[in-house]
Amino acid sequence: MKRLMRSVLLPLVATCSLSAWANNIQVSNVTLTGQNTTNNTWQVKFDVSWNNSWRTSTLESNWDAAWIFIKFRFPPGYTYQHAVLNAAGHVNPAGSTLAVPTDQRGAFIFRSANGTGNVNYTNVELQWNYGVSGVADGDAVAVSVQAIEMVYSPQGAFWVGDGSATGNAFNAGIVAGAPFQVTSEGAITLGGILAANLCAQNNGVDDFDNSTLQTLPAAFPKGYQAFYAMKYEITMGQYTDFLNKQTPTQAAARFPNQSGNIGHTITNTGTAPTIYATTTPDRGCNYLDLIDLFAYADWAALRPLTELEYEKLCRGNRPVVSGEFAWGTAFIRGTTLYTYANEGSPNETATNPETGLLGNAHYAIGTFRPLRVGLFAASVVTPTRANAGAGYSGAMELTGNLTEPCIWVGNTPGRAFTGVMGDGNLSTAGAANVTAWSAIVTVKVKGAGFGTFQPTSVSDRMATGTSAQFENSGGRLCRTP
Repeated sequence: MKRLMRSVLLPLVATCSLSAWANNIQVSNVTLTGQNTTNNTWQVKFDVSWNNSWRTSTLESNWDAAWIFIKFRFPPGYTYQHAVLNAAGHVNPAGSTLAVPTDQRGAFIFRSANGTGNVNYTNVELQWNYGVSGVADGDAVAVSVQAIEMVYSPQGAFWVGDGSATGNAFNAGIVAGAPFQVTSEGAITLGGILAANLCAQNNGVDDFDNSTLQTLPAAFPKGYQAFYAMKYEITMGQYTDFLNKQTPTQAAARFPNQSGNIGHTITNTGTAPTIYATTTPDRGCNYLDLIDLFAYADWAALRPLTELEYEKLCRGNRPVVSGEFAWGTAFIRGTTLYTYANEGSPNETATNPETGLLGNAHYAIGTFRPLRVGLFAASVVTPTRANAGAGYSGAMELTGNLTEPCIWVGNTPGRAFTGVMGDGNLSTAGAANVTAWSAIVTVKVKGAGFGTFQPTSVSDRMATGTSAQFENSGGRLCRTP
């Protein structure tokens, strides 16, 4: 696991910098080339590589990817803006596929054929429409290429609720313990007694129950359609990069200011351009509240996950297992504490991980701090899904490490969520500028973070959260292709 930051002075009118985030994803050799002053475009050229990549057409039938987006600034200022790409005009290396979403706020790059192992894509080119981005032909600009590892969850039916009658799990109709199958993105009736309705045990938290019906609109992302999600929880390195690309006012509003507390190491150095710094860039970022999470999502042109998508990310299209954790069984290491080597380093590992049937997850008291992301997968020579603590789609730490806020179906603001993406820009105060997110102040908290004594299953829906910083509060984001 390495973190690489470099600046390159280029001829003409541009300088370029790069950023590399989490679990050894690397962006290098960033240049601007092929300016077209008629169409107001630059080719942003770079190399990108990461470890443990895959694509398969069996079982999971999915792949991992890098979400690539570009930030730019006008020197000598250090405030970055989000670059808008063209729909076409990009160059992808042999063995890779480039996919640009319709909002053109970035691109996914991933394997074009089945395979596993490390990938190194050289001479990738994204066509930046600098005219749309408000840049003139002769402007001096600095460009930063950002990369986040993602996993793809393919379109298809799946189950929510794990067949248990505990934890306020979803169920089909009034029968507690009957899982519900999501078979489309169509509207769903919540509550009542019919087996066709999505219900949960009556607990006074959801605003639907056996006698009160609500409607989950068709526009609410239910997990049936394909989506990408972050392979890992947001790291301190990622969040530090985010802070360093804001105005002083924006960054100050989003700075957790918890350095030295419970493993948090993001500090304010006061020296530009790296005003914010961290000594543990690959460690999951704690002390994030909802405003922080939504701001990061908006800045990276991503969006929050819904609680239905969280279950899909864990379970995929597999049958339910009562009390299951993210790796698909109810077998988890108990409260026997882990010990660690290289603590705080990019190669931090557990020295006594489970190597049999038990799943690895960081939840018990002992090491009272977040771990570096992907730690368990790297701690076993040939890890199974349980040993790695991985969800069906390949996302890590869905159980344990940090809590993961998800959009809740049990209140009106949550159901109004339509899956709109961030546009890459924040308000002047440093908050997400996506109007549709502003009313969401209460969410479902999934996954259970460290220090909770009792891990929570995939389908457990007991915990709700509001906008507050906690020592184990983190997050994971997603994007519709």
